Amino acid sequence: MLPQKIARNSHAVSAIFAMTIGMAGSIASATEGGVAAFPPGGEDFAAALMPPSGWYGEIMLNRYRATTLKGGDGGTLPVAFDLKVSAVTGKLVWIKPAGVLGADNWATILILPTLDIDVALSPAPGLHLQHRHSGLADITLGNALHWTFPEFQMVNAFDLVFPTGSYDKNRLANPGQNRSVFRLVHSGTWMPEPWCEVSYRLNWDHHQRNSDTSHRSGQLLNLNYAIGWKPQPGAVLGLAGYLYRQLSDDELNGQNIGNRMRVNAIGVAAKQFFPTGQFVDIKWYRESGNRNTPQGNALWIHVGNRF
Repeated sequence: MLPQKIARNSHAVSAIFAMTIGMAGSIASATEGGVAAFPPGGEDFAAALMPPSGWYGEIMLNRYRATTLKGGDGGTLPVAFDLKVSAVTGKLVWIKPAGVLGADNWATILILPTLDIDVALSPAPGLHLQHRHSGLADITLGNALHWTFPEFQMVNAFDLVFPTGSYDKNRLANPGQNRSVFRLVHSGTWMPEPWCEVSYRLNWDHHQRNSDTSHRSGQLLNLNYAIGWKPQPGAVLGLAGYLYRQLSDDELNGQNIGNRMRVNAIGVAAKQFFPTGQFVDIKWYRESGNRNTPQGNALWIHVGNRF
C-alpha cells in the first residue's frame, strides 16, 4: 500500500517545482508543476486601492520552505522531502484615468519573476533525488479597472500568464510551467472606519495544456485576505492569509486523474505607506490542512515606489 500511495501523488512530486509568476512562496500542488500561477500570499492590505495616474515599480522578495508533503487525504506522505524557493519579482504598473463602465482608473501590469528552486526528495529507500535551478519564470500581463465607492474600493481584472520560463519535463525543478493561464480577478477593500480595513483578492485560474506532458491542471480558485488595524494614517497591521481550492480534476492525455489540491494559510502582516509614494510590506504565513501539496511557511518583503 505504501508505494501505491506515493505513486498516486507522483506527479505532484515530480514536477512540484515549476514556480511561476510572482512566485514567491510556492504552492507545490496537485496542479502540474505543483504550483499556482499567482503567488500565495501575494496580496494583503489595500488589495483594491489604486494610486493616482502614473508609473509605479515594485519589488517582491519571498522565501518559502517546506519539509512536509501532504497526500490527497491530508496525511503526511512517508517520504523525506525538502523544498526551498527564493524569488525576486519585479512588477511594473501603469495607471491612467478610465471612462469605462463607471470605473475611475485603468491599470496595465507586467510581472517578471525570477526563481531559485532547491528540492531534495527520497521517494523510496535508497533513492535520493536533488536538484537546484534558477532563472526567469513565467511572466504575467494584466489589465484592471478600479471603482471607488463611499467605504469600498473594487478592482476587476483579466490576466494572461505566458510560458516564458525555462522548462524541461525531465528536470525536477523548473522556473517555468510550459503552459498558459487565463485569470479573472476580483479585489475589494472595505474601510468602514478610519482605524480598520478588510481586504481580499479572489482569482479564478484556467490552465492550458502542457504540450510536453499532455497534462492539464484543473481550474483553481485562490483567495488572499487581510484584516487590519490602522494605528496611524498610512500604517496598517493585522492578520493575513490565503486559501487555494482546485475546482476540477487534473487531466492526463484527456483522462481525469483527480488529485485536487487544497491549501490553507494564516499569518501576520504590516504595511506602511509614505506621503512621497513609497510603501513597505512585510508578512509571514504558516500553512496547515493542505492536500496534494507540500506544507510549509513563507516570508515576504514587498516594496514599491512611484517614478
